[in-house]
Amino acid sequence: MPYELNLEVEDSVTDRVDQPSLVAMLERVLTEEQVEDGAAVAVVLADDTLLHELNRRHRDVDAPTDVLSFPADEGEEFPTPEGEPRYLG
Repeated sequence: MPYELNLEVEDSVTDRVDQPSLVAMLERVLTEEQVEDGAAVAVVLADDTLLHELNRRHRDVDAPTDVLSFPADEGEEFPTPEGEPRYLG
């Protein structure tokens, strides 16, 4: 696999996720977007409780949300340690 994918599925949603299909879709997106080999991306699938907590903590919005995205190349500099893949977020 040319990319480092970190897929974390919370126990509360694991029975609703086809993990192999999701990994294949993520790989297709990275390929179609021409992301360089060796890039790293992390995806967390969770229920409304965790999304509500993360939305409140990171966006000051006291409500659940469908998607939270934390791109590593926006905002504060997120340097890639030498020898490590470029972290996308």
